[in-house]
Amino acid sequence: MLRELIAFPTVMTLAVVAQLSRPLVDGPGTRGHNGPKFAALTPDDGLGTGFVEFGPRFSDGSSLYNLSERGSQDRLMSIRGSGGSRQGEHEFAAARPPETTPR
Repeated sequence: MLRELIAFPTVMTLAVVAQLSRPLVDGPGTRGHNGPKFAALTPDDGLGTGFVEFGPRFSDGSSLYNLSERGSQDRLMSIRGSGGSRQGEHEFAAARPPETTPR
């Protein structure tokens, strides 16, 4: 769910939240590590269970995604995130797309 979108003249921030109906992993030692994830911590982190793909699509057809290749133009930059058992929250930033003139 998109919780908040703030648009500045050249940049925008997006805050998202995901809630799971049950933990991804059960058992001892999993506390705090079984909620949804919006970003990999290192380039070596594989995208496995629990990753949530998120991204807005704009009127000109362009899109931004949180799980795009690092350094690509269509990637949301991770600002901060938190999570726990069954819930994850994350905030992203991106350059605002150019305004289009209606025809």
